Amino acid sequence: MLSDAERGELTGWVRRPTTAQRMVLRARIVLAAADGMANAAIGRRVGVVTDTVRKWRRRFVQRRMSGLADRKRPGRPRRFTDVQTAQVKALACELPATRGVPLSRWSAAELAHEAVEAGIVEDISASTVARLLAADAIKPWRHRSWICPRDPDFAAKAAVVLDLYQRVWQGKPLGDNDFVISADEKTSIQARCRCHPTLPPGVSRLMRVEHEYQRGGAVAHLAALDVRSGKVTGRVRSIEHGNLLDQESLELMVEHGTFLTPTLTTYWALKNEGPKWGLPPESHAKVDAVLDAGLDALRLAHEAGVKLCYGTDCLGGMQRHQLREFTIRAQVQPAIEVIRAATVNAAELLGQTGKLGVISEGAHADLVVVDGDPLADISVLVPADGHQPAVIQAGKVVSGSLTPDPDGQR
Repeated sequence: MLSDAERGELTGWVRRPTTAQRMVLRARIVLAAADGMANAAIGRRVGVVTDTVRKWRRRFVQRRMSGLADRKRPGRPRRFTDVQTAQVKALACELPATRGVPLSRWSAAELAHEAVEAGIVEDISASTVARLLAADAIKPWRHRSWICPRDPDFAAKAAVVLDLYQRVWQGKPLGDNDFVISADEKTSIQARCRCHPTLPPGVSRLMRVEHEYQRGGAVAHLAALDVRSGKVTGRVRSIEHGNLLDQESLELMVEHGTFLTPTLTTYWALKNEGPKWGLPPESHAKVDAVLDAGLDALRLAHEAGVKLCYGTDCLGGMQRHQLREFTIRAQVQPAIEVIRAATVNAAELLGQTGKLGVISEGAHADLVVVDGDPLADISVLVPADGHQPAVIQAGKVVSGSLTPDPDGQR
């Protein structure tokens, strides 16, 4: 027997055009049964077999209206245990820097890659990671920023800028022929260090990033350098690439203490793998000339006494070639100078002298352990079948191993 409320709700399902058709079918079966029709007759009326009619009549009798909803289906077996799921979520609540990942915030794809690298799972997709995090409302790519102005004249200075946004200057509105132009450093990247560390996401808390930072100069991203146009005298502290340096440019760089970061591995990789990654044939034909020019510029910079730093500019699938920069530079530089470019010189550029690039008390315990003498053979710094450098970060081995030989020599 149907109650008045049940009959009204079932009738509404049948009449409502937005009701799912599977629910309309089940409602029609129950309504026909309540009118005294036999199972076979109901089946003929609604166009289903008798067993289907029996199933929905039985479920309605057992659970009433809730029995007409679909039951939960088992689906495929779970691939990840509760422990693995918890570990992935815990990983999302860490800052990428604690894992040695050069990112400010995690993405689902980077988390999936790091979960595999860390041995948490054998394989996991970015979409699965996103689904696991969504179940707990964890969104590591979201953050909240803050800044606390300390300038006592901040309000007065900010008022001038805010007035300009409203097209007002010194209390008077700007005319139709008045324009407001905002200018900042061009063709450069600010080298900055935040005053306070970023806080990782936590329970009911987004990642917190403070905007206040200390300036460490500007980095110019220029392949063909012409410092006579004011790039160096404009306090650019570092220049990347610099493939077309001349003697006058080098003298100005030495005078102003400007660092140079060549990126020769990029051209080597483009020469060997460029077509595979979509480099047009006309561009590939020029790579040799660019690499030769870069080596000449590096030799001239070394002879002139320019402060050199280590960099590669490798992207995507070519990142695995980053350490080849050591052997390429060693064609025109002593091995010790190439190593200094990647250690003490880079630390000086970053304002981390005494903390990075040295082995001393109080410095960061970031080390690369190799099997051999890099001063005699710098190729030991490049992973190969015969040797795999071990990387120690903050005192922990994060890549490779320090397992001694059976004879105990290492």
